Amino acid sequence: MFCSICLTKIKKEDEYIENECCKNTFHNSCLEEWYKIKENCPLCRRNNEIIQEKTKTKLENVNTFITILKLLIPQNN
Repeated sequence: MFCSICLTKIKKEDEYIENECCKNTFHNSCLEEWYKIKENCPLCRRNNEIIQEKTKTKLENVNTFITILKLLIPQNN
């Protein structure tokens, strides 16, 4: 599985999301940056605000969950 924006392989430990409109997979950070610049899907180019809002909400929820997990799971330094 590859990020459709940066075209690098998505590893199991990477933070990624499946976009609501076309079901393609992106790194969270790549999709966040894309939506700062463009208002449409990087692949299917849909400009549907409802789809974008669902994806943004999903992305925010995933990032919040990951942040909470990082706080709960001790990091080995």
